[in-house]
Amino acid sequence: ATVMEAEVMLQETHTEERAADPNKDPQYKARIFLRGDRHRNVNGKTVQCDEIGLSTDPMNEAELNLLVFIGSTEEDPTVEVGDEESAYCKEPVRGDAVWVRLPKHLQTKAMQKMHDPVVRQVMNLYGSERAGHDYQDGRTRRLEKAGWTRLPGSRSIYYKKIPESSHTLWLGAFVDDMPMCGTKHLVKAEWKNLEKHGFTWKDPPGPKSQL
Repeated sequence: ATVMEAEVMLQETHTEERAADPNKDPQYKARIFLRGDRHRNVNGKTVQCDEIGLSTDPMNEAELNLLVFIGSTEEDPTVEVGDEESAYCKEPVRGDAVWVRLPKHLQTKAMQKMHDPVVRQVMNLYGSERAGHDYQDGRTRRLEKAGWTRLPGSRSIYYKKIPESSHTLWLGAFVDDMPMCGTKHLVKAEWKNLEKHGFTWKDPPGPKSQL
């Protein structure tokens, strides 16, 4: 078992909208994250990331270009991007037990009477060395349940053949940003299908002209 320290960070959201309209009131969100530089084992020794032996394999630029090129060969093509909401937090922590030391203002009154209170980490949080790896594995499982197949040789590109048609949809994954390419009305319908398998979006997925 190991122990990590948690902190709270306040971030401004929708900064692009504020840049377009400086008179718009800023919006903020609070996020609890774990301090990777304060991850210690039972002996108090700092745990190094490379000791955990985990890796992620997000889509690179060449794969994105390939994805868009293939998708553009479909009839009435489009490229739309979904940004998954609270992505890491949807996946349970796997592997060895991790205990979290909360900041004082998040502790209960009972905890504040304890010498060194900790809570067991159940779901992943940003900052955890396992978060990206566990999210990637969980995302793949959810996509497979939704009918998607991972492209052989890639951990970040998926495809889905549409039954009773010649169409194929293509999906990439850059952490929690997921571009989908293919025939427009099929892409629209597939976002809805993914929502039935646990995917939720920060904003409605839509065309991204920069792609």
